[in-house]
Amino acid sequence: MWLRLLEVLCHEPPQGLNLDEDTLEDYLGNNTARMIGLEPTAPPRSVSEAEAQLKRPVTTQLARS
Repeated sequence: MWLRLLEVLCHEPPQGLNLDEDTLEDYLGNNTARMIGLEPTAPPRSVSEAEAQLKRPVTTQLARS
């Protein structure tokens, strides 16, 4: 539900901030990473680099107590 609320930021003022999709993505991903102390991911430099990122396997880190 909160993702829909954040997507409103792309709408015209006064409800939104008229953000483009790249800026919205930065709010959703990289700003969150910065807030919790992670190094943000740099955007891909080319289409082939983006495709390579999409094809690489996903790894997860599980918290151990």
